[in-house]
Amino acid sequence: MRAAGVNPIDWKILRGYMSQVMPLGLPGGLGSDVAGVVDQVGEGVTA
Repeated sequence: MRAAGVNPIDWKILRGYMSQVMPLGLPGGLGSDVAGVVDQVGEGVTA
């Protein structure tokens, strides 16, 4: 991974502002915005 981002929804979830809609169980993980380079792929991957 070369870069990561934090979206406004991530800190709102951490602060508990979204707990009625999206409760956070601990340990919890947030964030899905990443960028990088694929060096290898697994067996049977063709694309």
